[in-house]
Amino acid sequence: MDAKQDILTAGGNITISNNIISASNFIGFRVETNDESGITVNPGSPIPFISKNDLFTFDTENAFNDSTYQYTIPKSGYWNIHVSLFITESPTNNQHRMALNVIRNETTYTPCITGQYAENSENIICVLPLYEGDIIYASPQINALNIFSSTNNCWFNGHYLAPL
Repeated sequence: MDAKQDILTAGGNITISNNIISASNFIGFRVETNDESGITVNPGSPIPFISKNDLFTFDTENAFNDSTYQYTIPKSGYWNIHVSLFITESPTNNQHRMALNVIRNETTYTPCITGQYAENSENIICVLPLYEGDIIYASPQINALNIFSSTNNCWFNGHYLAPL
């Protein structure tokens, strides 16, 4: 009995072209601040990250908006998101918090908030179910944040993990 299949059917994120099987490309982004100065960002205002597409920054789908500092999710699924800031002030009684915001159908949600940072570092790391067209951005949550806006000091990145 011959166990060879004559026809292959591609599954999710897989293509077959000219008898070559390949998986879909990586989907994600990494943007940074780059002013090389201290800046103050008010509560609710997006932190001013920009995409540069240089040695260590990228935007595979060109979905990051350098004017609004927001990323539009290009594919529904589970996404790993990370935001890191270099804070230039001392934490005081949990009064300084950073939020990851999601705009879905004109409603803004805040599924991840962090505060009480230590050693000038503020981080959000989370996995979220996000839908194509959702918009994500990071912002101060309660009071303004003073950050040192510098290449490699502050970044915002995310990548697609799996379908919902």
